[in-house]
Amino acid sequence: MIQDLRNITADKIPIGIVKSSHGLMGEVKVKEYTNYLSVFDKETDFLLYNRDKKRHLIVQIEQIKPAGHNLIIHFKGFKSIEDAEKIAGFEIYLPLDRLPEIGEDGYYFYQLLDCEVVDEQNLLIGRVIDVIETGSADVLSIAPNGVDIEDEPEKEIMIPVVQDFVIHIDKQKKRITVRLPVYHQRNGQT
Repeated sequence: MIQDLRNITADKIPIGIVKSSHGLMGEVKVKEYTNYLSVFDKETDFLLYNRDKKRHLIVQIEQIKPAGHNLIIHFKGFKSIEDAEKIAGFEIYLPLDRLPEIGEDGYYFYQLLDCEVVDEQNLLIGRVIDVIETGSADVLSIAPNGVDIEDEPEKEIMIPVVQDFVIHIDKQKKRITVRLPVYHQRNGQT
């Protein structure tokens, strides 16, 4: 039975996207979405899926290596640049049950995306639209409530995920309680 394409990603999480081919032997350049590179396990079956083309395939990793802010991956069975070019733009999905366990204080980026962000008085600030890795701490990129960040990018609020600013992360309720940096408090941005 063919799986309904609308449900193909229901129990999976995107962990990266194939940006382009790399070299002549079927390797691809991948932008990872995760802060845990161990999810790219050679023993795991991954779903490659392109929502626009409504195409998918199951692959396994043969070889993987870091390349700056990307990964270079060679999937089993890919032998040429033409093979690699066919999957440019495909997202790489991993079944949720294959994610390594993390502690109560740990998180995957996908768990923070679209979380509601409130201040210490429980007033809505906005929603997390991105999580940025900086090396020393991850940073939440927040679109303030009622603001279209594409039209008003200067209103984006950036809060580092450190004890001084992030009070509590409730991954189940998708809610993050923060202490706003002094700059945002003085300028009335809540």
